[in-house]
Amino acid sequence: MTLDELWKYAYVKRPLTEIYSSVDDVPFEFKMEWLKDAYDYKRTYSDEEIASRPNLTPEQVLDWLEEVVPLIWEAKMAELGIKSPN
Repeated sequence: MTLDELWKYAYVKRPLTEIYSSVDDVPFEFKMEWLKDAYDYKRTYSDEEIASRPNLTPEQVLDWLEEVVPLIWEAKMAELGIKSPN
């Protein structure tokens, strides 16, 4: 391998997004690592937004799921064109 060929595999302590600006430039073996570096550590919400969200107990989550399952079932049946037996 030449030095130019070796350089494209250089990834010691720097994120791949610093070495390759575009995913098209990344060697196939490192595409997943590049994507991880590109999308890791990006927080969508601030601490205040996270703290202000309601905290649900597991029982509340299960109750909500039980309520929403019939709606999802009906929507999927309508999408597939199947008439519901109800």
